[in-house]
Amino acid sequence: KPLRPDADHQSLTKNPGKLTITTQHGSIHRAGPAPLAKNLFLLDVPQRDEPDFVVTTCLEGFRPMSNWQQAGLIVYNDDDNYLKLVCEFSIPGQSIVNALAETQGQSTITKFWVPLSPERVWLRLVKRGNVYECSSSDDGKTFHVYADVAWGTAPPKQVGLLAKNGSSSRLGGVDAVFDFFEFRRITREEKNDPSPGARAKLLGSWKVVAGQLDGKPMASPESTSFTVTASEFTLAENTRKLVGSYRFGGCEVPKTLTLYARTGTMLTPLNWAYTVQEDELVLCLTPKADAPAPDRLESRAGDGRMLITLKRAAEGKD
Repeated sequence: KPLRPDADHQSLTKNPGKLTITTQHGSIHRAGPAPLAKNLFLLDVPQRDEPDFVVTTCLEGFRPMSNWQQAGLIVYNDDDNYLKLVCEFSIPGQSIVNALAETQGQSTITKFWVPLSPERVWLRLVKRGNVYECSSSDDGKTFHVYADVAWGTAPPKQVGLLAKNGSSSRLGGVDAVFDFFEFRRITREEKNDPSPGARAKLLGSWKVVAGQLDGKPMASPESTSFTVTASEFTLAENTRKLVGSYRFGGCEVPKTLTLYARTGTMLTPLNWAYTVQEDELVLCLTPKADAPAPDRLESRAGDGRMLITLKRAAEGKD
């Protein structure tokens, strides 16, 4: 059922069998002068013994053209208490993923500068307690996780879809075509998945203590540090820095991580294999843009791989 319905900006016939929402001026982000967003399609969350769930949608042909244009999933209590996972404008023809959690009108924004297909992108939220796993997929089969976002203290009231222009009153409408919306109970395997805990172990600051390239020791690796926050990484060596977003791989062994180094509007993907044990992190990659992640954590003569070992930095130190 739509909240604040506007029949002129929604259709089930424009793309038969699919819901089309045409974005328009409107926002629910904090208190502001913009009118409240219309056409939030919401489903009441069933009250069950199992409060955790999974929601998924597929967004087709969404090409936002200016700031704040967005479309995606929302977990909703009211206009000041919600969590959304949306595709949002980045540069013309390119979207980013934005996870925004708002509580009592105060919001935390987590943006992920990663490439998304404008043709079809699947968005998914997996609720475990008050933590929501945020992910997307290019094919509806393999989902890549961006973050685990904490929000709320009780089961939410509603879940659904939204598409809007945000606070800008000068933008025209862009069609957001939703192929489907799925709400289902979490499976036992999903509920007990250890991945969220493993991902949390990566957060923080790390110092390189050893490194190899082509099986040979690297010179002065100790000058390099690696910092991971909820939405981005920083790889620093002396005065040089590489900054960008990241996303986790699927069920590969070893685990994989794609870092998207950001230079202006250009994104350079670097695919790493990794393992983390307590306060030690081991990373391995072939240092070429979009080269496959290594299938083992080692560097041998002539293989072109870089292997680095890091220790967690003491709190309050670089």
